Amino acid sequence: MASRQGDHPTFALGRRPLSAPAPSGFWQPSFADVDGLRLCYRAAGAGEPVLLLHGFRGSGRYWLSTAQELAKTHMVVAPDLKGFGESAKPRSGYSLADHAKVIHQFLTTIGLQPAAIVGHSLGGVIALRLVSDFPDLVRRLVLVTTPFTGTVQQNLGELARAPLWMRLLAQRPHTARWVVGWPSKTLIRLGSDTRDLTKEAIQDAVKFCWASLRETFDSCIVRENMRLRLQRADVPALLMYGDADDLIDPRHGRDLLALFHPAELLVVPGAGHQLPTTHPRPFLNALGQFLRE
Repeated sequence: MASRQGDHPTFALGRRPLSAPAPSGFWQPSFADVDGLRLCYRAAGAGEPVLLLHGFRGSGRYWLSTAQELAKTHMVVAPDLKGFGESAKPRSGYSLADHAKVIHQFLTTIGLQPAAIVGHSLGGVIALRLVSDFPDLVRRLVLVTTPFTGTVQQNLGELARAPLWMRLLAQRPHTARWVVGWPSKTLIRLGSDTRDLTKEAIQDAVKFCWASLRETFDSCIVRENMRLRLQRADVPALLMYGDADDLIDPRHGRDLLALFHPAELLVVPGAGHQLPTTHPRPFLNALGQFLRE
């Protein structure tokens, strides 16, 4: 793998220097105005910048344990994606291009680019779109249990592995809206993909609006064909998957491996979709080594 090139400038997070927050400061949210939207983010540490992008129905608080470790050596920033967590939830604008554009504008606003980008699941899909649309933004790329989307038919076939509410969201959205509607939103916590989350992540898993839930899933997971869009990129990449993931098969990582140079695939034995929280030691060991190279 390629080593880091050159020295990095001192970044400023709004009017506050990036070196100010201690790891414990990651618990405290900050807000940035991004193209008229109020985007929530959490930051900690100092050094080379690392952006953490959460998965579907997640928030920046998903990365609490990761940030506490990385902040010892890096500047760590974790936003709540548009439409999720404490970030603004407009009624539209949730295509994959929209999400990538917001993240690009967010990093420009806080003066944090280029950066190493770590994406979990949906966050990894957005990271791939950043590589495609804003290649100068991505210094290093880490994809964790990230789907490599194809045609609509292929993507729907992959969703046969997904929890019931997710399959309904893809094919019967009106039924899904009733299932995850305001009277029964807590039912979403029973999905097999949330059993290994922290209490903070569970709390934030219900902070969405219908448009952000439905449109993000439809655009980013069902209709996006990243296999057609993504070209080979000279971006150092680390791909991490679990061999017990009941949502994303590790073969997605094997398919992605050929598109990046240099690249490494790590399949963690016994790990499922929430690899960063269930297997933190192998995750952090691999991530730390990759970021140091």
